[in-house]
Amino acid sequence: MIFHLHLLNEDTNQVHILDLEPYDNILGNAWSSLLKQAINSNNCWLVETDRIYHLNNVWSKEKIISRMKECVDIVNTYDDIIDVQFDGEINQELMNYLHTFFERLRGKDENPPEWYINAPRKVKDAVSEFNVLIHRYETYDNVGQHAKITVGYKHRPTREMTIEEKKCFNLDLKPGEVYLKYCHKGKDLLDVFKDKDDHVGDENILPQHRISSDFNLNFSWFLNQSRKEDFIKWLSDNKEYLKSINIDIDDPSITIGKGAVGKIVTDNLEELQQIIFGVTKIHDITYTE
Repeated sequence: MIFHLHLLNEDTNQVHILDLEPYDNILGNAWSSLLKQAINSNNCWLVETDRIYHLNNVWSKEKIISRMKECVDIVNTYDDIIDVQFDGEINQELMNYLHTFFERLRGKDENPPEWYINAPRKVKDAVSEFNVLIHRYETYDNVGQHAKITVGYKHRPTREMTIEEKKCFNLDLKPGEVYLKYCHKGKDLLDVFKDKDDHVGDENILPQHRISSDFNLNFSWFLNQSRKEDFIKWLSDNKEYLKSINIDIDDPSITIGKGAVGKIVTDNLEELQQIIFGVTKIHDITYTE
């Protein structure tokens, strides 16, 4: 099976199609089955279709912060609940702090808090966009800009992973791969380390345990050798602390890293990236058997 991701350049009205080949293993087969379900379901549709990072010139740090302020104003006009000032240093620590508001206001997909349920549509949309903007800002870091595409569905098919599926997670993340999107409330170990997140809270440090049809396309080195070694050391240094919050890093059912489920079909990823540069919208996904 090959999936075809249709990407639209809204300036030129040109559509580029990326072919995605699932890996022939237990995790790749599970993901491709769920994605096929999402494509064929009348109850699923693509959401947040602008989650394309560093593959166009639409966004800058300044524009992200400006729009983030607008989202905060929308929420706080409804309920003065997000306590943040943007007049100090804007860095990863601030993003970590801001994300705590999203976690609290949005809650779990299947069990949102009363605040979110009762909020007007405009406020709900601002909360969702606020989260996307945080992730968009986080793609700028001290080792470069991470080009990627995040694909998600409303009412996506999802389930708990089996132990064998969880064993497929690893730290060998390469450009050109497709990997599972984190699809439940919380933050995985790698992102807690990468973001140096001291605001996340013990209850939100949660290795991925569910699989869905949602995925990321990775065009950049997500984790080079130096950072990989630093992460492994961080795991070792925090082993006892993690065990105290019921995360045993020696347990094979604990997902460490990301779950690669496929790859972009191309002989030259850099050339492909140049060809599609300028795409702004995830337009469609199809497949051939």
